[in-house]
This record gives sequence, structure tokens and C-alpha cells, in this order.
Amino acid sequence: MIRQIIILTAVLLVAIVLGCHAQAPGSESVYGGGTSVKSIISGGTSADVSESLYIGPGTHVIDGSWEVYAKNVVIDPSAVITGTGTIQFYNPSVAGGAASGTLIDGNNVSGAIDVNMELLNASGMQLTNIAFPASLTSAGWSDNSAASTVYVGKDLSLAVDGADVTLGTGVVGDLKFDNNATISNYRPARMVIVNNSILSHMVKESYTSAFTFPVGIADGDYTPAQIANASSNTVYVSVQDYAASASPEALLDGAVNTADGMNRTWHIYADAASISSSLNLQHNNSTNQSGFVDATHFVTQWGTATPNTTGDYSFSFGASPWQGNIQGSGVVGTLSSTGAVAGSSMRSRTYSTGLATLGTANQSYFTKSADIINPLPVNLLSFSATASQCDVNLKWSAGVESNLSRYQLQHSTDGQSFVTIATIKPTGSNSNYSYLHKSAVQGNNQYRLMMVNNDQSYKNSPTQLVNLDCAAGNYVSINVYPNPTNLFITVEGMGANTSSVVRILNLHGQLVQELNTLNNKETLDISQLPSANYLLQVVQGNKVKLNLKVVKE
Repeated sequence: MIRQIIILTAVLLVAIVLGCHAQAPGSESVYGGGTSVKSIISGGTSADVSESLYIGPGTHVIDGSWEVYAKNVVIDPSAVITGTGTIQFYNPSVAGGAASGTLIDGNNVSGAIDVNMELLNASGMQLTNIAFPASLTSAGWSDNSAASTVYVGKDLSLAVDGADVTLGTGVVGDLKFDNNATISNYRPARMVIVNNSILSHMVKESYTSAFTFPVGIADGDYTPAQIANASSNTVYVSVQDYAASASPEALLDGAVNTADGMNRTWHIYADAASISSSLNLQHNNSTNQSGFVDATHFVTQWGTATPNTTGDYSFSFGASPWQGNIQGSGVVGTLSSTGAVAGSSMRSRTYSTGLATLGTANQSYFTKSADIINPLPVNLLSFSATASQCDVNLKWSAGVESNLSRYQLQHSTDGQSFVTIATIKPTGSNSNYSYLHKSAVQGNNQYRLMMVNNDQSYKNSPTQLVNLDCAAGNYVSINVYPNPTNLFITVEGMGANTSSVVRILNLHGQLVQELNTLNNKETLDISQLPSANYLLQVVQGNKVKLNLKVVKE
């Protein structure tokens, strides 16, 4: 009861104070630049209820609480705002003014607003260009009419639902965070609105590890991106729908399933080149196009060449400048301060060669697609290769076969150059096939299926390996699965009580993982490896029994 009385008394005192200083139309508060700078001691509270607040040159020290009820907030580029306290932004209506969002012009301040900020205005905050009065400009204040960027140095808390920050539209109005700054309490009801434009961006400076950009094109249309850098980099993020984006999302549509995308494209670039970055992209399922399938989608980047062979697949038909990447299932998005976001889907991909360093580059555009650019109309259920004396028995089974022209069985001894050893016509859905390869060689024999559509587009199956040593009566079938994978990979068929070394090397030939075993079967955890192509080797005695490319998603 006593606590309730104290809270009620505090509320009444605030109401009395604001009632005595109700916001008058046209009223102004001016600090710095020839007038006293703003200074609030620790534990102190100061309320500004003027319609417009001008923060000028000088150092303003906020160690207490600064309650800002102004509709317009303008900061001189040379102002320094620092301290251990908090600036709290309220709706002007609380101080008797007209209800409004907070309009703020940061004028691209040279230093961060190095004070915690809380946005308590349920009508949000808009970054926009606001001119200083003539009296202030004549007194030496500077108005950067080309930018309204606000530079955050500590934490920006989106403290109530509706506390969205809307980026600049007329001129560049970035929401910029320095390397130590954070954003908190973000979620679909509290986010950064980009207005379906890439004029302005949410920016995080010189950081490593992961940072979440809670962006979207409109209130509640929540499409955040989480980006982790392997080393320090500055990253810029915005998002658009397909109609507004400069990139050609229509070319994501294949000949079988049209509208494979989810109608959102992220615009992401960085200051430094060649720094590996992992992108985790979340979207609302309500924006899915008719051909989008959450269980088989992937992150894709626009490129400059057609076909775009920078992804996991290259295509014979050359139909698209978008990457074709390994398909996988989305998960419920968790890019929110409150955890899982119902009705969302999240998918990630690592770009080891780095992000584009120009916002005008094709590679600065990313979206998600459900199918490989021209999806293969066959559901391959299994494919195996096993030794049969000195021959190799190849078996596979298929579910749906629609518009499939043929299977081409291919053989290689080095895993790089494959030749077709047999062409098999499909017999219909839910069929089983087999082929005995009588021209297998001593040592490594690698096999794959090329599944060719009627339009001559194709997809290759994972590779199977059989190692033959007929002279010693040793017929070894080593299977590696799943491949591609993002967590674990199993190597089976090494022989029980046979000393084997399983190695994983990167494409530079550097050893990244090694396991000594006497077991026929081992499972390796590769979840911590960066997404890339690797070489898996099995060595027995002094002989390499297996050289196989594996893909870590």
C-alpha cells in the first residue's frame, strides 16, 4: 500500500510540473553555442517541454535524466553530448502539446551521442532535416542540410510498442551506431523503419561478432538481419520489396515454379573488403510468393555475370544472375529482444569472400529463394555405390519424376573430372534403378548422378566413393553423408579394427580437423567450421583411400 502511494505521488508531481510548464506553440529551448550548455548531475532530472529543442556547439554532460517532450530536436554537428545518464524522448502531448512523433535532425554529428537514450514516444521517432532558426545560424550554428543522421554512442532502447525509428527520406538520415553502441528492446512492434528505400541505412561501425539490425519497410513488417564479421568492419543495412529494389528478383522464377521468392530484398554492404561475414536473414511468412517453400529455401546474392557461379551450383542454361545455393529448411526467427517471432522464417549463409564495399554494386543485394533457379523435377530418395568383387554396383531410387529427360551416371578417379558411363531413361515415379560398373579402377572410384530436365537444365547428386584394391582382395566402400551438411558428417565403411585417419582440409590444403580411429564408422562435428567447400580424406597405412569434396552449409 505504501509503495502504491509513493508511485501515485510521483505521477501526480510529474503531472503538476508539466502542467505548470505546458508546451506552448513555437516555444524553444536552446543550449550551447553562446548560451549555457546542458548539464544534469547524477541523480538529477531535467524536463524540456518546449516545442523545439536546439542543442548547439559545446559539451553537454548528462549524468542524470533528461526528459525531452519536444516535437523537434536539432543537434549542431559540433555538439558533444556525453555522460552516465539517460535522455528520454516522450510524445509532446504528455506536456500539453499536439500529439506527434519526435522529429530529430542529428546533422550527422561528428561524434556519437554518448549517453543512453530511451524512446518512450509510442508515435516513434523520425530522422528528418530541420533547419535552425536564422538567429542561430547567424550566431555560427551549422546546419547540415544534406544529412539528418543520428549517431548513437551507448544504448538506444525502444522502450514502448510503437517506438519505431524511421530513417531519413528527403536527405540521408542513417541511424548509426559506433563500435560499442547497442540497440535494445527491438521486436516487430518496435523496430527501425526504412520506408522501402535505400537512401538511408542502419549502420554499425567497426565491429566483430554478431549485431542485429531490426529493420523493415513499414511498421510491423519486420525483416531483421543479423550480421557477424570475422574481423572488424562497418556494415550498412536496409531492405526493400521486389518492386522497389533495383535487383532483378523476377529472374528467381524457374520454368516449373514461378514466384519462388519472399518479396523482400536486403541491401547490405560494408566499408572493408574480403572480410568473411555471416548473414542471418528473417522475414514474415505473410510476404511469401506462391512458389516459395520454407522447407527448401536458401539465401542468394545478386551477381554481375549470368549464370552466377559464385554459389553452390552452376547452371547449364545460364538463366539467372542470382546464386543457386544449397536448399534447406527455415526456422522460426529469433531476431528479437523477446525471442521467437511467430509467423517468421530465418535462414543463414556465410560469405567468406566478404561483402560489397559499394551500395551500387550488384553484390550488395540479398534475398531468399525457394528453389534452385530452374528447379529439378525429380525427388531423388537414395543413391549408393558398393563394391561387388572388382566391380561397383550402383543403385538409386526416385520419388516424383516430372519432365525428367534422363539420368547420366558419371565416374571419376580424382573427384574433379567426370565422364558419363551410362545414360538411363526414367521409367516413371517411385522407381528403383541399378547399374553394374565393370570398368572400375584400382583405388578411388567416385560416382554421381546427373539428373537432366527436358529443357536440359540439370542437377548433380552427392558423390559416392568406392576404393578398390583387387590384388589384395580388399574391396572398400566408403560412404560420406550427409553432403552437404551444416552440423555433422558421417564417414562409414573404413573397416572395423582398421587404423584410419580422417582429415578435413580447406581449399588451401590446410588441415582444419583430424580424427584417428579403429572404427568402421565415425561422425564428425563440423558445426563450428565456416560455410565453405572442404576436402575430406581417409588415410589407411600410407595410402589415401578417399579424397572427397564436402560442402559445409
